[in-house]
Amino acid sequence: MRRTKVLGLTGGIGCGKSAVGRLLEELGVKRLDTDLVARRVVERGTPGLLAIVEHFGSDVLNSEGELDRQALATIVFGDEQQRKALGRILHPLIWDEVEKFVERCQAERHQAVIEVPLLFENKREGRFDEVWVVATTPELQARRLAARNGWSAEEIEARIASQMPLAEKIRRADVVIHNIGTAEELKEQVREAWQGERS
Repeated sequence: MRRTKVLGLTGGIGCGKSAVGRLLEELGVKRLDTDLVARRVVERGTPGLLAIVEHFGSDVLNSEGELDRQALATIVFGDEQQRKALGRILHPLIWDEVEKFVERCQAERHQAVIEVPLLFENKREGRFDEVWVVATTPELQARRLAARNGWSAEEIEARIASQMPLAEKIRRADVVIHNIGTAEELKEQVREAWQGERS
């Protein structure tokens, strides 16, 4: 039985990581999206949410006692120190869940893919057998972010600038998926890349 391979899947914001993750899932790879994990670890009543309130104050809660993500984003996005403080709270909680997921995949002999938006920025590449980077053109990236998030051109530029340049992620990747064509072309590219890794 082939050992479990653990892929790290990353790329620039709006490049299509989730689309590639879903395609790998269709090919039988067990998938974990760390964005979803990050939401779970700060649900109401969790130690993660309590730690956030302790650091940032109760203004980051909504009337239901749940995390007000927009209020928190307003605090951390323009303040590097606050962003790092949030990372110190969230990252250990998220990576504990990642390790549990990988252990389950290994026990069940499943291949695994972990979607990690800031994989290189947080120096996590060493955790994976391979790192796949999803890339696209700046024009497509901006168009997708405007359609998905309703952001202005200035907001899109700021979010992209807050990440490692896509060209550097491509340079560090083991596999690059170019998401610049149709959904069917993307599916074929992912299938060929996965089969190539398994051959």
